[in-house]
Amino acid sequence: MRKFLVAAMASVIFLSCHKTTTLEPLIPKVGTKWVYRLKKFNAAGILQTTTNLTYTISAEQTMGPDKWFVITDSTGATVFVLNQKPDGLYQFQNSGAHLLCKDPALANDSYDTQNDGSDETFLVRAKDSTVTLPYGDLVIQSYEGQQGGVLKDIIWYNSTVWFAKKEVYVLNTFTGLNHVDTRLELVDLTY
Repeated sequence: MRKFLVAAMASVIFLSCHKTTTLEPLIPKVGTKWVYRLKKFNAAGILQTTTNLTYTISAEQTMGPDKWFVITDSTGATVFVLNQKPDGLYQFQNSGAHLLCKDPALANDSYDTQNDGSDETFLVRAKDSTVTLPYGDLVIQSYEGQQGGVLKDIIWYNSTVWFAKKEVYVLNTFTGLNHVDTRLELVDLTY
């Protein structure tokens, strides 16, 4: 009985002295790599090619008062310059910071910004919905971007993954209809 009490007291002392560690949330940083499946479609919306491509945060640069991540493809070409701020994910282009994915946001929030070098109006289509990707299921917000009332792109965003999925739309001049031109889907992510 005495051995049991000594063992019990030792366990209590050991457990009460055990340090609790809190895991930091995973967020993109220099060296983070995204592997995407790139699908290209023809004017009829039929899948033509599928390839994988890799984006990497290759550097951190200071522009103005902020630090920005430079995201490059496998050839070293800059694809995005991004910064996560308290009100969402920003993109640096045309010599300025532009809100790309508003977060926090409510469904049907609308905001004007610049994307791919031109003015675009984004509408938050869904909040806290789930998208299934080759990477797995992710809780996301989706954003629909329009130029002149015409759908240009849809972004599925998650605050720790950033771009989970992205579709770019183009206008078919023969049919007058918009169709998906390219689709990126997250396959793998290494922080």
